[in-house]
Amino acid sequence: MQSKTMIGFQECDAALARNVASGKVDLPLTDDDYRLGKGIYFCEVRQPRPDVEDQENKMTVIGGMMHLGHCLDLEDPQCQEVAKLCFDNLVNIATKMGYVFPTQDDNIQEILEGAAIEYLHQLNESFGLMPYDSVRKWIVAGKEIYPGSRFKDQTRNQVCIRNRDCIDMLFIPNSLEFIRSYDRS
Repeated sequence: MQSKTMIGFQECDAALARNVASGKVDLPLTDDDYRLGKGIYFCEVRQPRPDVEDQENKMTVIGGMMHLGHCLDLEDPQCQEVAKLCFDNLVNIATKMGYVFPTQDDNIQEILEGAAIEYLHQLNESFGLMPYDSVRKWIVAGKEIYPGSRFKDQTRNQVCIRNRDCIDMLFIPNSLEFIRSYDRS
């Protein structure tokens, strides 16, 4: 199966973007198990902010061209089933240990989803299965685009790159500034 190639965007601190552009640092991995687990997060196609730079908050956007490699694509029914089994197993283990989870708390739900994805990666590793290079999921968020709509203004496809070798190139959107290309041949 051929790996999907995509362009994604990440909002980040302007100083970090300059350091990435100069080659001093790589984009950092997330510190926690947020939504899709540990990795480098990108929004597919849609830029978090179309402006070149937000002067007030010292934020900017970095674009990336990447291939997803061996992807846990949560739009795929088989991947959904694997993620569901891991989530259910994790909740069962925690429940047996006496934990009770609020079912209507979105923050708790995101933490549980991230923990389930990390659990899946640990299981793959312990069974010697091929590790996932990336995780992909639709995030439905924001306000209705019209009254009663199920379409939201902040809906996006989010990708978590776990394997840095999947990032082919980084760039600054709305600019001719090219950050870095990775030759992995």
